[in-house]
Amino acid sequence: MPPCFDTDKEHELLEYQAIFDNAAVAIMYTRNRVFYRCNRRSLELLGYGPGELEGLPGITIYPSQESYDEVGRQASPLLSAGQAFETDWQYKRRDGQLIWCHVYGRAVDPQHTDQGTVWILEDVTQARQTALEHGQALAEMQAIMDNASVAILFTQNRQVTRCNPKFAELFGYARDGIIGQPARILYHSDEDYAEIGRQAFPLLSQGKPFKGELFMRRADGSSLWANLIGYLIDPREPAKGTIWLAEDRSAFKQAEDALQENLLQLKETNRRLEDAQNQLLQSEKLASIGQLAAGVAHEINNPIGFVSSNMRTLSTYTDDLLRLIDAYAAAVARVHLPTDAAAALQSTLQAVEIDYLRQDLKELLHESGDGLNRVRQIVQDLKDFSHVDTGQWMAVNLNACIKSTLNVVWNEIKFKAKVEFAWGELPEVLCNAAQINQVVLNLLVNAGHAIDTQGLITIRTGHDETMAWFEIEDTGCGMSEQVQKRIFEPFFTTKPIGQGTGLGLSVSYGIISKHGGRIEVFSTPGVGTRFRVWLPIQGTPDTLTELPQ
Repeated sequence: MPPCFDTDKEHELLEYQAIFDNAAVAIMYTRNRVFYRCNRRSLELLGYGPGELEGLPGITIYPSQESYDEVGRQASPLLSAGQAFETDWQYKRRDGQLIWCHVYGRAVDPQHTDQGTVWILEDVTQARQTALEHGQALAEMQAIMDNASVAILFTQNRQVTRCNPKFAELFGYARDGIIGQPARILYHSDEDYAEIGRQAFPLLSQGKPFKGELFMRRADGSSLWANLIGYLIDPREPAKGTIWLAEDRSAFKQAEDALQENLLQLKETNRRLEDAQNQLLQSEKLASIGQLAAGVAHEINNPIGFVSSNMRTLSTYTDDLLRLIDAYAAAVARVHLPTDAAAALQSTLQAVEIDYLRQDLKELLHESGDGLNRVRQIVQDLKDFSHVDTGQWMAVNLNACIKSTLNVVWNEIKFKAKVEFAWGELPEVLCNAAQINQVVLNLLVNAGHAIDTQGLITIRTGHDETMAWFEIEDTGCGMSEQVQKRIFEPFFTTKPIGQGTGLGLSVSYGIISKHGGRIEVFSTPGVGTRFRVWLPIQGTPDTLTELPQ
């Protein structure tokens, strides 16, 4: 044999020895069921010192005779056939501690099995413990899923991959029947599904949970109101899928909707009560005005009566006196008076300015009569405006109502506005005259207040086949769209504090609505405002029960 060959062989053996001694796994050789060679890792793994394991029987590292025999029973057929034996098995350290190892065994020479067996052991105790704990955790999680009171759903790539029994029960699917189905079937429409994605994606992509309440779809197409929570299984790898928790809150939704409906009804009832209260306040004010008008009429009518009678008598006496003066003047003209008497008479006539007195006296009497008639008209207008005698519905001449109301408020507007009229020929309108007068009063007062210095108020009336209308237009400051949207709200006013209650238009709106009519407003800031009120000519069906019998 050449010397170089021996050198190469020796070098190769040294390499194998280095691998054997420094391997990270335990390597042991047995022959006739006795250890005859072990590396360092095997001694560390099994707790033996150098040279302590060689010569010991193989059963030394097994927990029991049964365990040792079972390994032999499983391994012998494979080893004798030249095949490898591989499995996980439990071994015993020198101190008695049991460990799990992944064992790999093979005959050194499959043709001559008596040459022994090489065994490679790798400690898998910790891995098995971890796997056991994972298995326990999975079992616990599965128990939670199976017994959870909320529906649990797993999705991946927008498909259902797993669900719990509560989900199948709540949504009406067989557990196997929903697996593999697109998640879209749980929503009523593509829009609903897309909206959930739009809301959930920004949160889920940041590792945050999504929470929301929405309508979802059962297998039979019916709806349920669900509290839905979603979160990624692994935020670092979104592709692993998403877990969804769904809780049926349909009963809560129904209760909430019922509560909301009751709240809206309560608000509407409260609004109606406020309107009724406001209208009652205005009606009480109107009644007070009516009582005042009645008192004024009663107190004024008597003195007006005897003053008028006295004025007629005074007019008669004045005419008689003037005739008497004329007769004396004619007699004097025919008689020659002494010079001093004639001079005195002429001086007296010049001093009293008899011609001027004659003319002015007639004018004074005429103006006084007109004044008395004006007082009578004012009292009558107050009575017509307030209708203290009745609050019933009746056929009313709207033009007359507006004229009498204008006389009542004339002092409010005469110094700042000129009033023009465009009266239409109106049929009588079935209404509550006192309330309609109140509407006219409010509109006229507002028109006057809208004019700062001097302006124009125009009153028009007209009708069509079923409705009569009147409108009041001013050239005042006008209103913005924002103000127009709120003018009929109770207590809303643009006037300074203390100068307006904000109830005039609100009450007017209620009165017109009660009459089955409507009120329209047209306004431009800086130009003016026009209100038009429409009223049914024949009233409303409810008015028939309020007509005087």
